Parts: sequence; structure tokens; C-alpha cells
Amino acid sequence: MVRPLSAIRPVKLGLQIALGLMSLIALYFGALGLVVGVAPNFEGDPPPILDNQARYSSGVYLVFAFLLWWIIPNVERHKMPIRIISAAMMCGGLGRLVSLMRYGSGHDVQLILMVMEIGAPLLILWQKLATDEASRASLNPRSLQAD
Repeated sequence: MVRPLSAIRPVKLGLQIALGLMSLIALYFGALGLVVGVAPNFEGDPPPILDNQARYSSGVYLVFAFLLWWIIPNVERHKMPIRIISAAMMCGGLGRLVSLMRYGSGHDVQLILMVMEIGAPLLILWQKLATDEASRASLNPRSLQAD
């Protein structure tokens, strides 16, 4: 059954799209890191401790992608998972910031990811807005009916 256009919740839809894009980023870098590791960044073999840690982190990225896929359909109902993911992303972004300040800039993509990660707590606010939007819609069932 197709929902009428008036039943579309723009805040929820926007958050679902943003989380979907984030999940694809996590899927890409997670899969790439698991398969390739850090070897392309070195002439010869990379330090085993660094490759090991990078592959472990890549597995965590994959779990983020899968968790986001679980959250996306009913994003307004998953407050705690959004908060945990946001906190984890922010901590990772702050780690990138420390690295940037201590050792300098890495790849441009890492800078973009760092900004996204540090800004991840905004997802908590966005999810709250989606929850409020859903509450308003449930209080006004006529908003879900076709005109």
C-alpha cells in the first residue's frame, strides 16, 4: 500500500537519508579496511600492530553500518542506539582531531570524516525532532489520510 504524500514526514525522511549515507560510508571503509588493511599506505609491509588495529576498527565500522540499517526504518523509536552511535562517532572524531594537532593533516577524506564525526551529536537532536514529528502525526490521524 502506498502512503499518501500528506503522510510523509520530512524530518524523519531527511534523517533516514542522512543515516543511510552514513551507513554506506561505514560499509565502504569497513569492508575496505578489513580486506586491504593499511598496506597500501606503506612501502613494504606495514607494522603488524597498526594493521591489526586498523582491521579491528574496520570491523567496528561494519557493525555501525548494520546497526544503522536496523535503525533507519523506525528511526524515531531508537533513541538510545542513536545516542550510542553519536557518542562513539564523536569520540572517534576527537581522536582524529588529536592526531591532526599532534602529527598534522592526513588525507582530505579524513578531515571531512572528522568534521562529520565531531558533529554526530546533532543526530540526537535530529532524532528528537523526528520523534516529535511522529508524535504530532499520531495525535492528528487526519494528517495521515489522503485529501
